[in-house]
Amino acid sequence: MTWPIVPLRKVAKQVQRPEVPKPGTTYRRIGVRLWGRGAYLRDAIDGSVTKYPALYRVQKDDIVVNKIWARNGSVAVATDELDSSFGSSEFPTYEVDKAILSPEWFAWFTRTPGLWAQCDNLSRGTSGQNRLRPERFLDVLLPLPPPDRQRCIISRLNKVAALVEEVCFLREKIDRDACFLVENVHFERSNPSERPFGEFIEPWEDRVSVEPTRHYPQIGLRAFAGGLFFKESIEGSQTTYRTFTRLHDSLFVVSQPKGWEGAVAVCDSSHEGWYTSPEYRTFRCKPSRLEARYLAVLLRTPWFQQELTKQTRGQGARRERLRPDMLLDMKVKMPTIENQYEILSQLAGLCDLRTLVVGVRCGVDSVIPSLLHRYFFGSGQQSVFPAE
Repeated sequence: MTWPIVPLRKVAKQVQRPEVPKPGTTYRRIGVRLWGRGAYLRDAIDGSVTKYPALYRVQKDDIVVNKIWARNGSVAVATDELDSSFGSSEFPTYEVDKAILSPEWFAWFTRTPGLWAQCDNLSRGTSGQNRLRPERFLDVLLPLPPPDRQRCIISRLNKVAALVEEVCFLREKIDRDACFLVENVHFERSNPSERPFGEFIEPWEDRVSVEPTRHYPQIGLRAFAGGLFFKESIEGSQTTYRTFTRLHDSLFVVSQPKGWEGAVAVCDSSHEGWYTSPEYRTFRCKPSRLEARYLAVLLRTPWFQQELTKQTRGQGARRERLRPDMLLDMKVKMPTIENQYEILSQLAGLCDLRTLVVGVRCGVDSVIPSLLHRYFFGSGQQSVFPAE
């Protein structure tokens, strides 16, 4: 069904509840996450430490916008917990007409790419930093079903969200328990002495010269053993790198800047022929010492992740890079290659379960976005909004 499309100014207005900060008074400050992930309690400060001449009180159900990052979906609706919190002038607030617009309906709307795109368009050209002027936010267009229909859809979305959260909790528990099981089996079957990891892997890189007119499909690497992911292809003229590293099945990939954070993975056949920057170093397993499939299972265990973290020192931006020599010198316990094959055979069912969990993860993660698209940008409504 097609809902009426209305500008926000018809159902909301900007409100200001200024207070002059007083020394000795504590002010809870609000923050707004990007991409519709909601508002949160940022911190609590004494009135003597703020540089702002005024702070603005936020009430439950207010729409709160971060002027600088609205273009990246930094829009939220204040919850009970945030009632009577404060924001600076960088966080304009809006009060909705609850007889027409449910704050919860708008809260779900903040999670849609359609709103983010509108905020991006409304922010452009307003200043060098692309701040969103508070009055322009009221030009946002939103679908507005009758109040009873809003309540019905909100109820459905809340029920689905609760189920999704439960599934996410269960999949994380399965994943975590599987990692601990692998770790226990690994140490039961490993040789008792620690050996340098360089006895099991060796550097191996397929470096390719970057040509300006050629396109290179890219691969990224998530931290905490989150695995490899596919990125858009880039033209050689778009990068300052002179070479890329071409990936192949069974290569062990390590991010030098984020390797200490667990940004490591083993390629499979789907990554064959894709490229990474020289910031990623690649290794191959020595055939008589380490099976790549075993390493792919092992690197996700807490033990292996902790060993990676211990190789470098420093904090934040000053953290050491995980150089190849550090990785090769890392001390590990490892089963014989025969035991690795036997363990993989014993863990076959567990690996199948993890594959199922990953499949469920992909499916579950798409449920809410799919429903939001259906309810907010369904038939006859897509053309009203900027392209998602």
